Amino acid sequence: MRFPLIGTTVAVRILFNAHELAAVVELPSIDTSGAARRHLDTRRLPAALAISPRFTLAIDVGNLTASNADVVGLLREYLSRASIVVLRDRLRKGGASQPLGEGDTPLPAIVQLLASASPAVPAVFEYDYAGLRSATDEIKLSLDYLAGLSRSK
Repeated sequence: MRFPLIGTTVAVRILFNAHELAAVVELPSIDTSGAARRHLDTRRLPAALAISPRFTLAIDVGNLTASNADVVGLLREYLSRASIVVLRDRLRKGGASQPLGEGDTPLPAIVQLLASASPAVPAVFEYDYAGLRSATDEIKLSLDYLAGLSRSK
């Protein structure tokens, strides 16, 4: 279901859970240059969340990084409304996904913030880049990287 909201479009997935209506708000990418470079418009986020206290966020830290956003600041501000955090490493300025630890996403700070979240917020790792190793090896290296961040908090 998509609906207009203050001059933009916000994608909303409606979830039915224990006979209660909830929604996950996702911000679409908007083209700001007429080229392939895209960013997420986070300015409309407060208005979208104000519609209902049952609205939650799926926060993709890789997309926020590629959008040149203050990832840690936004995560800190909206973590209480997050239903899930997607962990990926991307380059700034619309850049591609990278192996964890090789892009511009501030993963150490993000993992530290997630570790201190109460209540806990689930996080998933998204593997979506062409690696130099097999997919199995890339995923193992990524999980080892995340485990190392968790131990060093």
